[in-house]
Amino acid sequence: ALVDQAVFEELIREHLTQLTEHMTDLSFFSSVSLSWFLTLFISVLPIESAVNVVDCFFYDGIKAILQLGLAVLDYNMDNLLCCHDDAEAVTVLN
Repeated sequence: ALVDQAVFEELIREHLTQLTEHMTDLSFFSSVSLSWFLTLFISVLPIESAVNVVDCFFYDGIKAILQLGLAVLDYNMDNLLCCHDDAEAVTVLN
């Protein structure tokens, strides 16, 4: 999971630069993504969606989970950019 988190942080730096500049401490994303990666998003998605995520994971592997993580951050980017601390950002992502 640690390697996946490091890869995820690098993908955030590459693809979500505006968010990276706002959230200078990328370790925040590691703490949030850890639960996503360990549970394959089952803990944060409705069961119907979670089943699809698991299917994608079995087909594409970790690539699908990393893409979904980036998509979640991208979808919530405007709200995340308004956050002033990690607690607000966690609230946005929950």
